[in-house]
Amino acid sequence: MNPQQIYEGAYEEEGLKDILVAAFDLDKLEDVIKKLKPRYRDIIITRYGLNGDGSLTSLSDTAKIYNITKERVRQIEGILFNKIAYETSHYRQKEEEIADKFDEINRSLEDHTLSHEEKKVKVKEMPLNPGAFSGRIRKAIRRSNIQTLGDLANKTEKQILRYKNLSYVSLKEIKDYLHDFGLRLKNQ
Repeated sequence: MNPQQIYEGAYEEEGLKDILVAAFDLDKLEDVIKKLKPRYRDIIITRYGLNGDGSLTSLSDTAKIYNITKERVRQIEGILFNKIAYETSHYRQKEEEIADKFDEINRSLEDHTLSHEEKKVKVKEMPLNPGAFSGRIRKAIRRSNIQTLGDLANKTEKQILRYKNLSYVSLKEIKDYLHDFGLRLKNQ
């Protein structure tokens, strides 16, 4: 699959060319398409002629082929565009910075001269990886300015459940994440 094909095929599609040119290195497009669910990938490939013939398929025809609505095809295109935007955004860069910091702290935890308490303090200083959470939790964490494992561990269950759109399922996800680092939420 040639990333240039989607660019050339999308040339006449309203807005798509501008999104791709302004926001994305075309060499990475193929990798982004590979990250889509197989069905979505097939729909995008068919829609933009990436299957070798190079011809665009209309929304109507694509919808008929996959027995979905035109609106669903647009939504799947939106998923692709969101992934493109994410790959080029500051969130991606921030996630890479967090991963580097995470690795640095992990290496320091391997230092056998640190006491258990010193290691626990280092773990609490670790930045949260937003990619480890569902969208609802990411938004709640961002809104409440929680940046480290320690910030999260200092919250009670009651405080977590007060955040907009968080439920017991979200609470369990947070508890599981903290448990992986040997931490837990603060007692009531």
